[in-house]
Amino acid sequence: MADHFATLHFAPSAALDDDAVQTAYHAACRAAGESVESVNEAYEVLRSPVKRLKHLLEIHQQDGWKSVVMADDLMAAFSRLGPLLQKVQDFSKRNQSASSALSKALLAPDAMALQEEAAEIANDLQALLDTKLDELPALDAAIATDSPEAWQRVHQAQAHLAYLTKWQTQVREALLVLMQV
Repeated sequence: MADHFATLHFAPSAALDDDAVQTAYHAACRAAGESVESVNEAYEVLRSPVKRLKHLLEIHQQDGWKSVVMADDLMAAFSRLGPLLQKVQDFSKRNQSASSALSKALLAPDAMALQEEAAEIANDLQALLDTKLDELPALDAAIATDSPEAWQRVHQAQAHLAYLTKWQTQVREALLVLMQV
């Protein structure tokens, strides 16, 4: 397995500066000349916190599936997201079955209300994601101990970031559906 950290000349780390990753990528591309496939792959992995943590777990032979405890703040976000996605799906069905301009116009207030709710949830998800990303430097300190608890924290951070990014995508998709009215 390729070590993407080594490819871009970084020490294995949970927290990497986006600008530093991009600078290292450009320098590695210039040095690699024609064969930049491994450099491109390394860049794709290291620029995404979710993929970076997964790769960090893999290179430290910590890649086995582990159950993680879902934090209360993520559970609260999910408890709002699930119903929103269901409402958007129901709205989409009503919108598709609306055959006249009048029936579509009558759906506009519902679409606006759902857009507002989705935008609020999107902002909350972004705030949660920012908080989780801010915790990555502390995670590096824990990794330095190489304890099982530290690796459990990495697993948990990777799972939380994966959930949050997936949920953000779902909210964006819901907003796209609602904007088609």
